[in-house]
Amino acid sequence: MRPVDLLCQLDRLPDASRRSVLERLDEPTLTDLVARGETVEAGAEPARLDSIDRLLVTGGGGLEGDLWDRLAAEIADEPEGHAALVGEEIGPVRIEGVLGRGGMGAVYRGFDTWLERPVAVKTLHDRFGRREDALERFRSEARLLSRLDHPNVCRIYGLQRFAGREFLVLELIEGTPLSELDLSTLDRGERLRIGRDVAAALIAAHERRVVHRDLKPANVMITEEGRAKVLDFGISQPFEAEDVAIGLEADAGAVIGTPRYMSPEQARGETPTPASDLYSFGLLLHELFTGRSARPEGHGLAASLDTAQRAETDLDDDLAPPLRRLIDGLLAPEPKGRPDAEATAEALRRIDEGPLRRRRRWIIAAGLALAALGMLATLSISRWRLERQAAFAQRFTQEVKDL
Repeated sequence: MRPVDLLCQLDRLPDASRRSVLERLDEPTLTDLVARGETVEAGAEPARLDSIDRLLVTGGGGLEGDLWDRLAAEIADEPEGHAALVGEEIGPVRIEGVLGRGGMGAVYRGFDTWLERPVAVKTLHDRFGRREDALERFRSEARLLSRLDHPNVCRIYGLQRFAGREFLVLELIEGTPLSELDLSTLDRGERLRIGRDVAAALIAAHERRVVHRDLKPANVMITEEGRAKVLDFGISQPFEAEDVAIGLEADAGAVIGTPRYMSPEQARGETPTPASDLYSFGLLLHELFTGRSARPEGHGLAASLDTAQRAETDLDDDLAPPLRRLIDGLLAPEPKGRPDAEATAEALRRIDEGPLRRRRRWIIAAGLALAALGMLATLSISRWRLERQAAFAQRFTQEVKDL
């Protein structure tokens, strides 16, 4: 949900949250916009809403991204027919419960009665389901996911319509988002396996000409088996001009994504490329291995975007040299200076297998040393035998002469 969409529904927030927004907006013009509620309303012209949203993002400091997320969740925390859907059948899928709600929609647990398997079912809130731009994005997620049949990407099973609404039927992934995982419980090997899984997902996406645009720990689910699956391709897009249009042309020049994990070019509103995903991956890897963000905390949206545009990071000095070199490369300010997904996956493989390679080299070196010692010992024994034989022959010859 965009900041402007939240302001459109400010009157639906609890008093404390509404006051929090008003107190933390540090631009008088924005405070005035909120105070004059009729200026920021859902029925306003799209161009007007886009203009206000750009003002919020670029000039409305004091509102951190996590606050927007929390407010979006509060606004979304309403029945809106979600509970009423439990027990309904959408095609072959029976809705069994609500898994979660967000600013734009909700996700349910379902069961496919034909194929007899659990599924996840995603839909938009009613107010967004009536907006053509939101619906087109929802459908574009379905089209993009249909390209990405990969074990490290959440699979799509279908798109259903029911009671005038649209539903994505997805793979149900039992696990924990990386953003909520206690990283202290993971050893080096487990962290590298997660990194390699995400890299594999990026290879699959980029090979099919898809850019994720919002790669972050919250969009990576860690299964009970410790494998990573990349979720939420809702703002993804093709990255080649000749590719099939999917209705995201309106995003040109817009800043879309999460500033804390955004590449510099993405923060400037430029068209994201696969290299943009790799920059986000560098930030994710840093957090995965150090437990802290490479971006400063506590910034407002404007400051966060400014930090992203300037490629400002604060990396941990304790990172192992090979990993630090990889992350440094991924966080190169210019897209052309970053490795691609395949090179990144190969680097992670080498880092992962580094101890094993060093052990193999030690074993080989030790074996060669033992072989050399064995040869020396053999040569020494042979020389001793030759000397004994020579001495015996000389003594024997002398005894013959004495006869």
